[in-house]
Amino acid sequence: MKRYLMLICLACAAFAARAQAPVTADSAVGSGSGSGSGSGEVRVFTPVVGSRVVDSPFARVTPPMLAVKTNLVWWGARGTINGGAEVGLARRWSLELSGGINRWNLGGSAANNRKLAHWLVKPEARYWLCERFGGHFVGVHGIYGQYNVGGVSVPTLFDRRFRYEGQAWGGGVNYGYHLALDRRWGLEFTLGAGVLRFDSKKSDCIKCGDVVGREQKTYFGPTEMGVKVVFMIR
Repeated sequence: MKRYLMLICLACAAFAARAQAPVTADSAVGSGSGSGSGSGEVRVFTPVVGSRVVDSPFARVTPPMLAVKTNLVWWGARGTINGGAEVGLARRWSLELSGGINRWNLGGSAANNRKLAHWLVKPEARYWLCERFGGHFVGVHGIYGQYNVGGVSVPTLFDRRFRYEGQAWGGGVNYGYHLALDRRWGLEFTLGAGVLRFDSKKSDCIKCGDVVGREQKTYFGPTEMGVKVVFMIR
């Protein structure tokens, strides 16, 4: 009987010592966050290389708060000067304000007066699927601008035989992806669609002439296309 009692005491002492031992790096791998089985102990996942605990470069990193950018697609669209800024509102939310201006004649001279002159502003609210300024996002944007278009055909909107002066407004939805190149620089790809309302005065020649009427047209289609160079300020 004494022998059995001694064995039971030794087994209980060994179990108690094991329960009170600290969690090692190897035992923490893959445990995630939560409670140990019946012990009430909280275990937090820690990256491990072999048996050595290392600090993760992604642990508790605050995403950037402010970025400036420019759209290469707009620069390619007859040299439209453009820029924008984006500010973080929450870990997965941000707000962007961008704009562009183009006042140039397409032929490079005042004689023919062919142009797609315009200016516009575009606010956009974004929701990031992971965290702001990283990976995939979806957005809702608005657009307002004014234009002076003559000698150029744009399907469903403008006839090259006339000049159109007016304003446009509308909005849409878009999807995008931010590719980080390093700590400060990144590339952003975005594409969106929506609706725009055009309200134009229509003249009977591309250089001068009397106003022959007004036109109001509604456009459905792409409203956002971008390959943007992004610089993180902070």
